Amino acid sequence: MLRKKIFNLVNYNVRLYFLVPLLYFFYFPFEFNLDYLSYKINYDESYWRYDILYVAFSQLLKNFFDLSYDQFLFTFLAFTLLILAGVYKKGIYIVLAYPVLISLSQHFFGTQIRFAFASSIFLLALTSDLKTKNKLILYVVSCLFHYGIFFGVIAVLVSKNINHKYLMFKSYYFWLSLLILIFLFLFSANVVDYVIGYTRFAYYTVDSDYMASRSVISIIYLVVMTIY
Repeated sequence: MLRKKIFNLVNYNVRLYFLVPLLYFFYFPFEFNLDYLSYKINYDESYWRYDILYVAFSQLLKNFFDLSYDQFLFTFLAFTLLILAGVYKKGIYIVLAYPVLISLSQHFFGTQIRFAFASSIFLLALTSDLKTKNKLILYVVSCLFHYGIFFGVIAVLVSKNINHKYLMFKSYYFWLSLLILIFLFLFSANVVDYVIGYTRFAYYTVDSDYMASRSVISIIYLVVMTIY
């Protein structure tokens, strides 16, 4: 038992070692980070504008360790890597995921820091061998870091109760469900794109430089590696 624990600890640290260089990509110059100023103001002025656990965690580091925002950001990104090292259980998974993680660095991990952190916790719960109760606790924690994870949790819970016949390619249930999902996705995307133009997140609209289109090959690769 002790030997197994030591092996798991060493294995985890090796995986973490290979993930550490990602900090170079996650932590990039703030002038290119469109969310930097918003998060910095919230941190410096101690505003509680974001999800409760994110703000509580940031204020804890600020008040007890007297960290500047840049120091906090670096620390927060480091914590994200600590979680990712638990998500990828094998070195080969890290090798396959590296191009995806780098491609997501500046437009996800480096900017959507709350959502990236919460997503990492969500994936940790999803891929772990924890008991159902402990998984649910991690799901709740991830939602309290970013409310968007709530939809992922709902999807996981619903998927456990879906009849397998809906997943059979030869079944008309599958194709009907797929068409409905595509329609809902396109409809929701257009509604969100319209509404977001009137908020402080206007730089996320499809016409902005921030949302510049990606190549088809990169999208296909990202989808395949995510499924894998």
